[in-house]
Amino acid sequence: MSEPMPLTRMGMPERRMLPVVTVGPYVLLAILVVATVAAKHSAVGSLRIDLILCGLSAAWIAWMFTLHPAWRVRPRPMAVFFVVFVVIMAILVIRDPWFGFLTPAGYFYAFAVLRWPWRLAGVAAVAAVAATAQASGINKGTVLGLAAYLAVLAVNVLPMCSLTWLDRHNDQQKDRRELALTEVSEAKSKLEATLAENAGLHQQLLTQAREAGILDERQRMAREIHDTLAQGLTGIVTQLQAAEHAADDPAGWRRHFAAATRLARESLTEARRSVDALRPEPLETARLSDALTSVAGRWSTLHGVPVQVTTTGTVRPLPPDVEVALLRTAQEGLANVARHAQAARVGLTLSYMDHEVALDVRDDGRGFDQAEAKGFGLVAMRQRIEALSGTLQVESDPGRGRRNARSRQNARSRQNARSRRRPSTPGVPSARKGKLMNPSDATPIKLLIADDHPVVRDGLSSMFARDPEFEVLGEAADGAEAVRLAQALKPDVVLMDLRMPGMDGVTAITELARRGVPVRVLVLTTYDTDSHVLPAIEAGATGYLLKDAPRDELLRAVRAAAQGDAVLSPSVAARLMNRFRAPGAGPLSQRELEVLEMVAAGTTNREAAARLFISEATVKTHLLNIYAKLGVSDRAAAVAEAFNRGLLTPEAPER
Repeated sequence: MSEPMPLTRMGMPERRMLPVVTVGPYVLLAILVVATVAAKHSAVGSLRIDLILCGLSAAWIAWMFTLHPAWRVRPRPMAVFFVVFVVIMAILVIRDPWFGFLTPAGYFYAFAVLRWPWRLAGVAAVAAVAATAQASGINKGTVLGLAAYLAVLAVNVLPMCSLTWLDRHNDQQKDRRELALTEVSEAKSKLEATLAENAGLHQQLLTQAREAGILDERQRMAREIHDTLAQGLTGIVTQLQAAEHAADDPAGWRRHFAAATRLARESLTEARRSVDALRPEPLETARLSDALTSVAGRWSTLHGVPVQVTTTGTVRPLPPDVEVALLRTAQEGLANVARHAQAARVGLTLSYMDHEVALDVRDDGRGFDQAEAKGFGLVAMRQRIEALSGTLQVESDPGRGRRNARSRQNARSRQNARSRRRPSTPGVPSARKGKLMNPSDATPIKLLIADDHPVVRDGLSSMFARDPEFEVLGEAADGAEAVRLAQALKPDVVLMDLRMPGMDGVTAITELARRGVPVRVLVLTTYDTDSHVLPAIEAGATGYLLKDAPRDELLRAVRAAAQGDAVLSPSVAARLMNRFRAPGAGPLSQRELEVLEMVAAGTTNREAAARLFISEATVKTHLLNIYAKLGVSDRAAAVAEAFNRGLLTPEAPER
C-alpha cells in the first residue's frame, strides 16, 4: 500500500507553516535577485542569464505549486516539479555561490511534496547543492581540495538525511498512536454497545429466571397435590362408594367408612407437610425401606391386594430428596396399580447397588400400551426422577400383564452433588479437634503464594488479606523463586501451582523437602489427573486442592494444612481411592449371587426378572455390576470366573 502525500496528512501545526512554504521561495528569490543585480550590474550579459534563470524558477514554482494546488497531492507532477527546481537551483549556485541561500526552499519542498523514500533522496540532493555553494572557493582540482569538498558535502548531507529519517520515525509513531486511538475508540463504542446488549440480556435472564422459578414451583406443587391430596381424595371417594353399596352390611359399612376417615386424616397431614415443604410422614421416623413397607402395608390393607416388599444390597443413607422421590414414585405406582391393573400380586423391590439405587414396582395385572398412556401420574414420576439425574423405565405389554415401573437413581452422583451443598465439605476438615482457632488471639498463618499467573496471585492475596487469620508474606512466579522465598521468609504454608515456567511445582516440592525447609505445601491447581496428583503427593505435598474450590473450603484447607492434616479435594480423594482399590475386590451381594446362579442355569434376563419379581433393566444392572466385580465382559466369562473363585459349585445351578 503506497504512502499518502505529506500535504494530505498535515496536522494543525503543519497547516500553519503552509503559507511559509508557499510564499517563502518567492521572498528568497526576490532578495537574491536584488543581491545579484547589485553584485553584477557591470556584467550585463551574465546578469541577464541569472535574471532569466530566476524568472524561470519563479514561473516554475507559480505554475506547478502556487496556481495548481490540486497537483500538490499528486506524486508524479510533484516529483517533476522538485527535480526541475533543484536543477535550476544547482545551475544558479554553480554560476553564483550566493544562490545557496535558496536551498531552504528546496528543503521545504522536499518535506512538503515528496513521499518516503524519495524524500530522503530529495533532501540529499538539496544538501549537495548547499555544500557546493559553501565550497565554491575551494580548488577542487587538487586532492586536498577534493577532500575538503567531500568533507563539506558530508557535513551537509549526513545531518540533513539523519533529520529526515528522524522525521520519518516520528511520523510512523504518530500514525501508530492515531491507529491505536482509533482502535480504542472503536473498542469503546463496541463495549458500550455490548454493555447495553448485556443489560438487556440480563433483564431477560432475570425475567426468564423468575418465570422458570414460578413454573418449577407450580410443577412441584402439582406433583405434591397429585401424590397426596388427589390420591387421598380418590381413595376417599372409592371407600365412600363402597360404603354406599354396603348399606345392608353394617360391618362392611363401618370398615369402608373408617378407611375413608383415615385417608382424609392422612391427606390432611400430607397437605400440611406439602405447604411447609416437609418430608413425607413415613420418612420422618423410618428409613426408606421401612417407609416403603409402611406405605405398601397400608395400601394392601386398603385394596386387599398382597404386596411383597424386598430390599437387596447393603442399605446406606441417601440424600433426603432422593428418598422423597423414590417414596412418591412408589406411592404413585401403587395408585396406578389400584386404578388400572386389576392385579392379584404386587411387588416393591428396593435394590442398593454399588453406585446406584433402583426401585421396582411390579404387578401381575393387565398391561397397557405405553404409547396411549396419558395422565399426570407418569409425567410427575418422570419429572421427580429425572430432576435428580435418574431414569424412569416402564415395561408393559397390553394383555400380558403390567410388567414393571422402575426408577433408578445414580446414588454416587447424587450424593456427591449433595455433599457440595453442605457447609462442611468431605475431605476438607473444618478444624482440627481441640485446636479450633480464634482469629483474635491466634498467631496468623503465614502464607507464600506460588503461581505463574499474576491475576491468580493477586486474587489469592486479596482473599487471604481480608482474613486476620492469615498473613501473606510473599508471591512467587515460578518454582525456583518459591523455594528461595520459602527459605528466606519461612512461611507456614505454601500454596503451590503445578505448571509453572522453569521449575514446576512438583520439582519445587521435592527441592523444599531435600533442603529440609519446614513448610507445609498445599497444591492449588487446575488439574486432578493421576499424572498430576500422585507425583505431587509423593514429592511431599500436604494437600491437593483444585482452584475452583469455594473460598470457605480453601480457607479450611489452609488451616488444616498448617496443622499438618492431609487435605484432598473430593474428586482427588475419589480418584486415589479408585486407584488403590483392587479391581473386583468387592464381594457379590446376595441378589447378585442369585442372578449369577440363574445365568449359570441358562435363564434369560426376562425369566430371571419374572422369578425375582423385578424388571429386566434391574437384572441387566445386576449383571453389569457382576461383570465389573469379576473383571469380565460377558455372561459366559462371568459364570466361568465364578466357578474358578468358588462362588458357584456344580450343584448351585440346580437349586
